[in-house]
Amino acid sequence: MQGNSRPFTLLIIGDYTKEQLDKYNRNIPVEPYLKYEFKDVDKIFNDKLLIYNSILKSDDAAFTLDLKKRLHQYLQALNQSENPAFEHYKEITLLSGLRVDEKGDAYSTENINAKFTFFEEGLKSIGMPFYKKNDTTDSVYSELKKSEVDWEKIHRKDADVKYYSRLWDIFMDGQEPTDEEKPIVETLQFMPGIIGKFRDKTKEEYVGFYTSWGCNAVLKDGEWFEADELEDEFIWFSKFYDKFIKDLPEDVNLLLCECNK
Repeated sequence: MQGNSRPFTLLIIGDYTKEQLDKYNRNIPVEPYLKYEFKDVDKIFNDKLLIYNSILKSDDAAFTLDLKKRLHQYLQALNQSENPAFEHYKEITLLSGLRVDEKGDAYSTENINAKFTFFEEGLKSIGMPFYKKNDTTDSVYSELKKSEVDWEKIHRKDADVKYYSRLWDIFMDGQEPTDEEKPIVETLQFMPGIIGKFRDKTKEEYVGFYTSWGCNAVLKDGEWFEADELEDEFIWFSKFYDKFIKDLPEDVNLLLCECNK
């Protein structure tokens, strides 16, 4: 049972080689390795059940109603078989193209370091592009030197910082809105996500998340970094500039890309 494909943005810092990208490409096979042992059939099934059930209970928008419906039907079909664990094992091995030996152990050539199935230079439909300093045409760019990027236009703009700081003051600290702010507050109070998911965060993390420029992943010197592996996504985006951009040489090349998980 496959999940949804998720688009995400990647920032490549400096020059890169095809070999560096291939290391993380799910479509490029590696040498065969043991992926599943037949003796673990029941454990594999029970572990997957925990994942499937967490998806069914999740409020994450990535797990759509259609996906949950198909997952529910899939689990129902499995449970109607004589041996659900074996049927599941057969599906994830033989029916998924893995090589199975005489003991029932399954071997894969899938890249366990894979981060993407699709890669394209440039931003077409997602992410925040670059703006160039002194460019009066207001054109957007996917590739610039660090020194060429108009960071004041995309990262922690004063107006944005002031706006989200006031939202925090009003919704979290209980400050009274001004007459000018009241119409905005009345609208936003019906959007619980604007504040609700930040109740365990600090004001700095909240404001940083909404005002900071960043990407979902970074490739630098052949090494891959992404929010899921390092830290909470709110901290990831609020600290992105300081972590990956601030101390870079001014002449370093920055390339924005679109990828799919």
